[in-house]
Amino acid sequence: MQVLGLDVGTSSVKAAVLDADRAEPCGPIIRRSYPLHQTSADHATLDPEELWQAVVAAARDAGDGFDIEAVGLSCLSPALILLDREYRPITPIVTHLDRRSRSVARRVWNEVGGEFLQTTGSKPLPGGTTAVTFLAMTEAEPELRRLVRHYLHVNGWLGWRLTGRSGFDKGNACFAGLVELNAPDRWSRRW
Repeated sequence: MQVLGLDVGTSSVKAAVLDADRAEPCGPIIRRSYPLHQTSADHATLDPEELWQAVVAAARDAGDGFDIEAVGLSCLSPALILLDREYRPITPIVTHLDRRSRSVARRVWNEVGGEFLQTTGSKPLPGGTTAVTFLAMTEAEPELRRLVRHYLHVNGWLGWRLTGRSGFDKGNACFAGLVELNAPDRWSRRW
């Protein structure tokens, strides 16, 4: 079985076709870069269309001539993207390197930090907890709350682009700060 492997990082995507039976690459590793947008020291975003075009180009170049039966996807994490009703991006992809939510993270920690840590298993980290990023974004741009219909991490958005189905994998959902530690199969009612 031939699998197309996609490794989507902060500045590039790497793609290769792998022979699953032999656990070996079938061809070269293809790399396509895209810029990390840093308009200030705290700002670290990716343009969704630039990332998508790089993924498509790398996948096409790596997969040309192979009979691919599956796709494996590994992505930077967390990386928040907010989408409208039709899954169109209404924000850039906010990466784990973005620190614009520092003041919001401090405020959340001061107000409910112990409870947040106990129920989610993590601190409200700037860039590391996308609920904190979302709160900071919607406080800076209140109109976003009206426009957002889908809240995904980049792997869920790429999954939607590739298959028409979106979602959160359990491992990645913990970076949202919206899943309870003792009930990892459900979103927290509190948060």
